[in-house]
Amino acid sequence: NAGPAPVVRRAGGAMEYTWTVQDQPQILAEPGMVPVEDLAPRLVWTTAAGPAPLGRWLSRAFRRAAAPDPRVAAEASRLVEGAGGPEDRAERLARFVTQDIRTVPLDLGRVGYRPSPAGVVLANRYADSRDKFVLFQALARAAGLEADPVLVHQDRTRMSGLACLDESQGLLARGDSIGVFYVES
Repeated sequence: NAGPAPVVRRAGGAMEYTWTVQDQPQILAEPGMVPVEDLAPRLVWTTAAGPAPLGRWLSRAFRRAAAPDPRVAAEASRLVEGAGGPEDRAERLARFVTQDIRTVPLDLGRVGYRPSPAGVVLANRYADSRDKFVLFQALARAAGLEADPVLVHQDRTRMSGLACLDESQGLLARGDSIGVFYVES
């Protein structure tokens, strides 16, 4: 993100990228200042060959973590008892996850990601946004709905866009949306 271009050279059978930055002044936080990511060089990298393999890996991780255990299934039944159609069930589940599960903000690029099992999230009553979706996805499955994960990167990271992940297709959709629950009965 606005850092210097790398020097690229072949090293055996691999590519070597070298970035050199000198005399970088300390960034002192000020009220109302732009995000540090806009000021300082930042390197974001992956070993994935492209978005499709990354999408397949993350989709499998979500699906495993979102398997509803008996406690999740019981909670889903309690939440949707007396609900109308699929929209009402989805709204009740989403309201529970957003209001009754405390949010612990963790940026994907700063901490990596392996989703926590839905039963663990339910028992702990706190989660980051991705683990909250794992719980929502498990509750939805237990209530007879399907919900697919969507990753949204905020514009401030210069990686904006929306990506719906599917195990067979990798990245299914891209666009400029800010938050989507795709739900079907």
